[in-house]
Amino acid sequence: MFLDAVHPEYQSQAVCGWIKKGECKTLQTTGKQKRLHFVGTLNLTDLSVMVHEYETIDADAMIRFFKDLESEKKWGQIHIILDNAAAHKNHKLIDYLKTSRIRLHYLPPYPPNLNPIGRLWKVFREMTLYNRC
Repeated sequence: MFLDAVHPEYQSQAVCGWIKKGECKTLQTTGKQKRLHFVGTLNLTDLSVMVHEYETIDADAMIRFFKDLESEKKWGQIHIILDNAAAHKNHKLIDYLKTSRIRLHYLPPYPPNLNPIGRLWKVFREMTLYNRC
C-alpha cells in the first residue's frame, strides 16, 4: 500500500479558460482560505483506496488512521510505502508501530513520481478544485 497526505485549500484554482480579448473573467470563490487535510492509502493489487479527513496531520491523526486501517485489513502484516514527512517519523507513532501489524517503508527524499497515490491526489485536485470554464 502507498500512503500520502494532501492538504488542498477549499478554494477554486484558476487553471485555464477561454476569455475574449479585452474582457475580464470572474471566478466564483468561497471567500475563505480554509485548508482540508486528508490521509489516504492506495493498494495497487486491487486498486482499493481508503481516505480519511482530519483537522491536522500529526502523529495522533496517523495513529487513528493506522488503527482504522488495521480494523479494515483483518489479517497479516500491512506494508505501507510512504514519504519522509515529519508526522510519519514522530516518536509517538514509532512507539505505536512497535505493537502494530503495520510496517513502514520510506521512500527516498524528494521522490515526486515514486508514490502512485500522488496521481490520485492530482486527479482529485483537477476534478474538485480547478475552475470550470
